[in-house]
Parts: sequence; structure tokens; C-alpha cells
Amino acid sequence: IGLGPALEERVHGDRLRALARHYPEGVRAGGFNVGGVAYVAPRFGNITVINLDCLVNNQAYTAAREGRYPRYLLEHVEVLLEPLENGWYLLDEAERDSLGRVYRKWPGFDLWSQGSPPDH
Repeated sequence: IGLGPALEERVHGDRLRALARHYPEGVRAGGFNVGGVAYVAPRFGNITVINLDCLVNNQAYTAAREGRYPRYLLEHVEVLLEPLENGWYLLDEAERDSLGRVYRKWPGFDLWSQGSPPDH
């Protein structure tokens, strides 16, 4: 029925290829709902996907409990795979605004990287 890796590759392939091109040495990419993309990311390059929802990532959970979640993102995630708004339950509006000045949207892709986005 078209589910599984083939579907995830179709859904996420373009942005994973873009990440692999821009970060040939590897990149840490994070998101709040990334099970599918994490499953297929290694097929595209040295892309480490970090789950940020605090359900399976104990480091992120501890950082959130201790009030260090924004710092955790900055230290562990070079590229976001989802908009910061998707982390509404972990980041207040001021934190999202502050991080939004650091993570900049890539033109043409649902990707946000620290610093200036690449030209594609």
C-alpha cells in the first residue's frame, strides 16, 4: 500500500538530499516528530536525527525539566526539520522567538539552520 521506507523517502528525500549536499561531513538535525525521517536519513548521508519531543530522548527531557531546553537545542541541533512552533509544549513564545533569530529557514525547504541558510 506504499507505506514504509519508500513513502518516507518520497516525503523527506528532497530535504535529506539537500542536507547531505550542504553537510557532506555530517549534520545533527532535530525535530519534534521525526520517527519516519530518522528511519531513512542514513540512506542519504551522514545525517544524525535527534528526537526533540522528550519522549525517547532523555537528554532533551532532562534539559526541559531543568529549564535548559533552548540551550540544549543550540548545543545539539545544527538544523531543525520542523518549525519551532511544533515545539510549543516545550518552548514558550519568547524562547521560540529567540531561537527563531538563530535558526533561519532555508529557501525552498522545510529546514532551519543555525546562521545563514545556504543558497540553493
